[in-house]
Amino acid sequence: MSTDNNHIADNERLLELLDSIEKQFLVPYEKPADLRKICSTTKLQDSTPIKELEKLASVLKAHCTKIGIVCKPGTFDRNHKVVFTEIQNFSKPLFYLLSLFPLFYNDKNCPKYFTDQLDESTLQLLDGLRDFVAELQKRLKNEQDASLDKERLTSVGKIFNACDSLSNCSKVGPFGILANILKGNLAIMDDTLDEIKEWLEEPDFSANSTDIFLDFENSESETEVNDEEDFDQEKIYESIKSFFYGFARKIKLIKLLVSTFRKTLVSKDFKPKKTQASILDSLHTSFKEVQLLLDEVVSTVQFEPKKFSAEEVKEEQAGLSAVTKKALTQINKLYEGDAKRKKWIEIWETKFKELP
Repeated sequence: MSTDNNHIADNERLLELLDSIEKQFLVPYEKPADLRKICSTTKLQDSTPIKELEKLASVLKAHCTKIGIVCKPGTFDRNHKVVFTEIQNFSKPLFYLLSLFPLFYNDKNCPKYFTDQLDESTLQLLDGLRDFVAELQKRLKNEQDASLDKERLTSVGKIFNACDSLSNCSKVGPFGILANILKGNLAIMDDTLDEIKEWLEEPDFSANSTDIFLDFENSESETEVNDEEDFDQEKIYESIKSFFYGFARKIKLIKLLVSTFRKTLVSKDFKPKKTQASILDSLHTSFKEVQLLLDEVVSTVQFEPKKFSAEEVKEEQAGLSAVTKKALTQINKLYEGDAKRKKWIEIWETKFKELP
């Protein structure tokens, strides 16, 4: 009888802890804006926010691993007391993690894209925790729709992956996170080059518009019919081919710039005189805009190839030149005092200006 009473007591204590975690962490923090409202008086001595982030992420991962062990199928139901201890031990460093964030948000040398990544990883952690808590609550209350044990382990996996992401942020820092973002940009540029190659190998001059209103207007337009009759596919293809060949060269040159800058960011010998968050944020935004403009040019040509004219993408081309120039200015600021790298940028810019 005493054993049953202890089991019931452990069950109730665990439910109370889960309810407390839900109220303290899960209800208040559901989106980035919620995290930005965190108020904290945390002050560090002989440490930095990055170092503390690494420590806390490591501790959270360790506790997450233990939670996964005690909550394995067939183990959880007879270990409520141990489960309580491990979940409680996890909640403490989670509290300290969140209290650390204002130090990043208020640091003028911390780029926004870096804090955005912290927000994303933390919300993923909380989402995993939300699923985990909800499943345990149902299980403890013996609700009929309680999830299977394997789903609980899935939520623990989500939490672990989020902790891993936070740990990565602390290890690579703002430079490394930007390098990871640029790696994704390079992959998209490769996809754009593949699109150009595939279209030139198998050109598609069929109507590409999926807008039913445009389709209706086209069917009603006698002018459009005349345009179809006058359409010279071979001539248009050669025109697009010439344009795409030149544009592909531009993409490859931009790809070289991004790739080289990315390698610089993670290079051990790259030590700018001062890390300026505004410069890094500006570069992050500029390279994102570059990618959008590259995609816009290609999609515009492919959308209505029969009407192709370089004038159709003149605005995008001008925008591409402007945002590239802006990026070069920011890169040169980071390269201040590095004559070799600044010279490389100068040569690159000369080659870029030579392209049509």
